[in-house]
Amino acid sequence: MHVLFRCIEYLLNQQDASHCEIWASYLQIYCETITDLLWQPSYAAKEAIVGSEGTTGLAYGANQPLLLREKAAPKKEGPAEVYVEGLSRYPIRSVEDLDELLNRGDLNRSTAATNMNETSSRSHAVLIVKVITPDVNTSVNNAQSQKEGAHTGADGAGVSHRESTLMLVDLAGSERASATAGRGNTRSEEARAINLSLSALGNCMSALASASATAGGVV
Repeated sequence: MHVLFRCIEYLLNQQDASHCEIWASYLQIYCETITDLLWQPSYAAKEAIVGSEGTTGLAYGANQPLLLREKAAPKKEGPAEVYVEGLSRYPIRSVEDLDELLNRGDLNRSTAATNMNETSSRSHAVLIVKVITPDVNTSVNNAQSQKEGAHTGADGAGVSHRESTLMLVDLAGSERASATAGRGNTRSEEARAINLSLSALGNCMSALASASATAGGVV
């Protein structure tokens, strides 16, 4: 996480940082249900943006389950985009902004005491950081056009952007069923969901490794 803060600080300190947008979202996967860790009523009137269409305001309440959606790439170029419908995102203008969001999200995360850990995380948490920057080549071309007398629209028409998305995942702890508080109770159900998801992740990584070895490349 320290590396992430250093990267954000680096981006914000660049000469053209005013053209760089950084957004952050924070979600958890608890018993196969996705919820927004950053939703709070006191933030409803602030700068949160919800959904892929950029709708202002928080359309989903706290602990309301969110759904994974798939949006096809334009003109069928590249893979389809998978996103979480209704997930709020917040602008990051300083390292302190990101730190505040992380602390707020961690307070909303599902944790509980088990026989193995007094403060066990019972969910997987995913921090999503999106960085939007002007395309370097496009910016150079626009600057040259303006120098020659051409103009770019006030709304920035003709300027393309690059979007980069970084996802940091904190996995819930895996525990044997015999180490939890007992069959049929909440802890046991949580442990079952955690172990199933970790097993699925392991299968996915094995499949990717096998495909890479067959192709002779690196994933």
